[in-house]
Amino acid sequence: MPRLPWAKRQDSHVFKLSKHSTATSHASEKTHGTTASETEDAVAAPWKALFYFTTKKHIPSLTVGFLTAIISGASSPAQSFLIGKAFGLFTTYAAGGITAKSLLDQESKYVLYMVAVGVGSWLVRFIFFTSWLSFGELQAKSARDRLFTGLLYKDIAWYDRRKHGVGALSTRLQV
Repeated sequence: MPRLPWAKRQDSHVFKLSKHSTATSHASEKTHGTTASETEDAVAAPWKALFYFTTKKHIPSLTVGFLTAIISGASSPAQSFLIGKAFGLFTTYAAGGITAKSLLDQESKYVLYMVAVGVGSWLVRFIFFTSWLSFGELQAKSARDRLFTGLLYKDIAWYDRRKHGVGALSTRLQV
């Protein structure tokens, strides 16, 4: 049975992942004349497991995703700052600090800034979601390729020993 990358091998026959996980035991398997018992514990994968299938080809979309995430996060405070400035002008006008013409000119300027930040935010978030979507698809393809390659190099006997493998499937199909 293939090991998960975050599994820690403790001895030659038993895999133990975590003391907080629930155990599911498998029947002993006969491998090349010797009997080996494997115990796998179901455990949540660490967050680093998201990047186990990352290759050098994935770095550009990952980098763009990180950068646009930071810029996207900065757009909300920028909009809040501009809204604060715009409403601050109303307070200044109400106190008699500026004229109506000056209020209209300055408010128009802040409205244009808010529109620019909104359009920029929309564009950055579009790139953000697109880059993370492409990164996820590249990761899934890499995982599928590695799994398929690993299954290609297994001995035929390995498939016959699986509890829910090809042998079990063929007997269920014949019935």
